Amino acid sequence: MAPSLPKSMLLQVALFLVLSVFSARADPDPLADFTPSNQTSFVFRSLGTNGVVSVSAGGKRAGLSAHQCNLPSADGITYVRFEMAPCGVNEPHIHPRASEILTLVSGGALQVGFVDTKSTPHIDLIYPGDVTIFPQGMMHFEINLGNTTALYFSALNSENPGTL
Repeated sequence: MAPSLPKSMLLQVALFLVLSVFSARADPDPLADFTPSNQTSFVFRSLGTNGVVSVSAGGKRAGLSAHQCNLPSADGITYVRFEMAPCGVNEPHIHPRASEILTLVSGGALQVGFVDTKSTPHIDLIYPGDVTIFPQGMMHFEINLGNTTALYFSALNSENPGTL
């Protein structure tokens, strides 16, 4: 005869299994695969002038996220267009709630880098067409080493990535 488990232990095992099933579901995809009823277009015109624009010593930044541009199908994403002046610097900063993927379109070279959790710096030069990634929460920077304006785009996987 097989040993039997006490009723309290059976209840604990059953509760564990039920909670495991409900907590094991995947995170929802931030991109909707259907058109929301209030969205008629998937186009945002003239990001450089119609986005949330800011100008600093390093250059001109224009960003958008779903709640800023009425594109609910882009929930969970922030997109930034940056025109970096020659010798411009996007000073070291972190995004505590997002990873960033950066694509250099023209100009440069850009010196890009971040410091990982072991305090190891990862510094590279990127050229038009190159892509780099800054992991979430890692201190990173960009410097335009070229003598012309560098145009790059960054996508972050949060509507509110934060910048510190």
